Amino acid sequence: CWTHWNRKVCLHFGLFVRQSGSKRSSKPVVINFSAQTSAKQTQDIIMGKLDKRRKGVFGPPFGQKMVIYVDDLNMPMLETYGAQPPIELLRQWLDHWTWYDLKDCSSIKLVDTIFIGSMGPAGGGRNKISPRFLRHLNLVSINEFDDSTMSTIYNSIMSWHLNIKAFPPEFNTLGQSIVTATLQVYKRCHQEPPPHPREESLPFQSPRFLQGYPGLLSLQHRLYRRHGRV
Repeated sequence: CWTHWNRKVCLHFGLFVRQSGSKRSSKPVVINFSAQTSAKQTQDIIMGKLDKRRKGVFGPPFGQKMVIYVDDLNMPMLETYGAQPPIELLRQWLDHWTWYDLKDCSSIKLVDTIFIGSMGPAGGGRNKISPRFLRHLNLVSINEFDDSTMSTIYNSIMSWHLNIKAFPPEFNTLGQSIVTATLQVYKRCHQEPPPHPREESLPFQSPRFLQGYPGLLSLQHRLYRRHGRV
């Protein structure tokens, strides 16, 4: 996978590569939607990654497929009458495979491009997506892990680290306590008021649960032997 910070991108791109049979034949473009994303920004980003094949036709280099991945697809704010301009722009593309030049209004045809998107459930700044857009997509849903599953996953990670780094046996209990405390903080943050597009807020989702562990997994047993504590 070409990046480590967005596992959803890796998952979706990996599935596409498995279907196409070659990573070299796929060129990814990653776009992260926010509440303030506009249709113009979306079109500028995508068009900036495409080559001009001939007059009015744009696409990736010959022999490749452009994979346009949009994260947080349902984050753009609703207009007065309920439209989301970035999503309407994507819907126009999927409806007609055509956009229009922002300077002279000439027709632009996009070829050899594939769309993939991901989003969370509506609520807390996320909005419902128009059925006119969803009708073009094959939907894949991943359920949130329950507490026992989360504990099993991260207890296994902590136990493996403590064993492989030759920590004393009494640290196994400490590893379980760390996972339990992290899970309690995670659930508490979920209970707080959800983020709002007009307020600065960081959604606390399952990937946030993992972000504290790289620091924990960098602990070395020699530090414990030197200072007598972690």
